[in-house]
Amino acid sequence: MTKRGFTLIELLVVVLIIGILSAVALPQYQKAVEKSRIMALMPNLRTLKDSLEMYYLANGIYPNDSVADLDISISGCKAESSGQLNCGNACFNYNGGEKFTSDSVYASVGQEEACSSTGNSSTVITWYLDYSRANAGQIRCSSKVSGVCESLKGFLKE
Repeated sequence: MTKRGFTLIELLVVVLIIGILSAVALPQYQKAVEKSRIMALMPNLRTLKDSLEMYYLANGIYPNDSVADLDISISGCKAESSGQLNCGNACFNYNGGEKFTSDSVYASVGQEEACSSTGNSSTVITWYLDYSRANAGQIRCSSKVSGVCESLKGFLKE
């Protein structure tokens, strides 16, 4: 009678190989998912930034904290207080007006409600407005997911 099956060592080798492959693949998968989230929100961020710039050119200042002043609508988003657009897992924010407390528009991408706090955000894209006091037109990226911002350097140029 011959025994058929795998030995314990063969099973351990297979489990070890699967573990090594998943340890290599998981960070790359997380990076790819985060990049796709960023790429999906960039057109909306561009729309918001361009609307702010057009408002500035027409009025000489950036609008106060109301998206209604910009005469735009971004599908799937609802306007919140203090210049926020809540889009579920993405949040667009700006703060303008005479006090000009911020010279940028930014988008944060999170797993849940990204507007609830920046602590939830896994990636924040900051796009400085063209007439800001410093860093005019620059785009900056910060992310909790390793390698995401570095891989977007070519895309994040104005």
